[in-house]
Amino acid sequence: MDRGTATVEYGVNIDGSAFSFHPNDQLGQSNGNLKHQLSSFWCTQDLVWCSWSCSFSVRQGGSGLCYDPDILSHIGKAGASALIAEKTTMFPPNIFLQHNVPVHKAVQMAGEYVITFPRAYHAGFSQGFNCGEVVNFAFGDWFHWGAVAGQVYAHSCRMVIVPSEELLCKEAIILSKSSNYGITETASESCVRSSFVTHIESLNIVLWRLHNLEPSITYSAVSQGTIICQLRKRDCYLTFLECSRCFYHTCIFHGK
Repeated sequence: MDRGTATVEYGVNIDGSAFSFHPNDQLGQSNGNLKHQLSSFWCTQDLVWCSWSCSFSVRQGGSGLCYDPDILSHIGKAGASALIAEKTTMFPPNIFLQHNVPVHKAVQMAGEYVITFPRAYHAGFSQGFNCGEVVNFAFGDWFHWGAVAGQVYAHSCRMVIVPSEELLCKEAIILSKSSNYGITETASESCVRSSFVTHIESLNIVLWRLHNLEPSITYSAVSQGTIICQLRKRDCYLTFLECSRCFYHTCIFHGK
C-alpha cells in the first residue's frame, strides 16, 4: 500500500526502468522496488511475447478500432497522430489476425532475453508472477531509424526523447578517433559513418539555400549543446537559427 493512499501496487521494477513502479516514485525508492525484493523470491514464470509489423495499415486499423472516428476526423490527421502518440494501446493478438495482420509469438523462459527492433509493435503477456526490466540499447543502424522518428516527431510538434543528432555526432567523433578507423570497419560502424555523411549532406543543402538568402550566418567551434526548435520541437546540435531581437530558436529547415 502507498502511504496516505488506498492504491495497491502490483508492479515492481529496478531504478531507471522505463516503467516506473509508481508515478510518485520515479527514482524507484519504494520498498516494493525490485532491488529490495530479489532476495525474497525467484521468478520462474514464463512470458509470452507477440509482435507485428509497424505498417500504415496497422496504424490506421488500430486507430479506427480504438478511437472514435468522429474525434479523429475532427482534430485532423496531424492531431490524430499526436493523440495516438500519447496513448498506450493494447490489442489481443486475435484482433490483428482477424484483420489479416501477421502476428509472431515467442515464449520467454526464465533467464532468457527478448530483443525488439525499431518499427515493430510488441507486447508481453505474463503467464504468472514474474519480474522484468527493460533496457534500451542500439547498434549503428539505429541512427537511420532515429532520423526517421525525428521527422515524425517534428511533424507532430513533439519533442524527441533522445537527442539523436547529438548522439550521432559524438558517435562519429569516437569512431574517427578509433585506432582501427580506416583499416577495418564493422557493419555497425559503417552504419554510423553512412548516417553521419547523409545527415551532413542534408544540412549543407539547406545551408547553401540560406546563404543565397543572405542571412547573417556565424560559425563556432564551441558547441552550445542541443537546442530545441521552438516551432517544431526538433533537436538541433550542429545548426540552428536565432532571432537577433528575441533570441527565438528554430531549426534551419524553416529557412527553406
